[in-house]
Amino acid sequence: MVTISILPGTLLLLTLLTGFWLYKTGRPLNIPINTIHKLSAVAAVILTGRIVVSHLQSGKTMILEAIPVTIVAIGIILIFVSGAILSSSKPPKQAMKTIHRISTALIVISFITFQLLF
Repeated sequence: MVTISILPGTLLLLTLLTGFWLYKTGRPLNIPINTIHKLSAVAAVILTGRIVVSHLQSGKTMILEAIPVTIVAIGIILIFVSGAILSSSKPPKQAMKTIHRISTALIVISFITFQLLF
């Protein structure tokens, strides 16, 4: 499973790096970097979702594995909503920035935990 997880992990790393770049450069957002950030995030979610579904269908799932999967699912919803608000033309509220950062940390921690459990 580790070799299958390299691509989603690489995409997650790319998403983190481009997100940090966007954070450091500020507004106005760099359109190409913002696009790479969003596309790599969506691709990482899709590929990770396929891995999770195939594992769940295999019947080898432990209840302990459901915890990081649930946290990642909630984090993805929060991060996509807060990311959409952050990339709008209006200046974002500090609360949205905080939600985006906390969701990012939860996703990274859960992704690593998920990889260790499989």
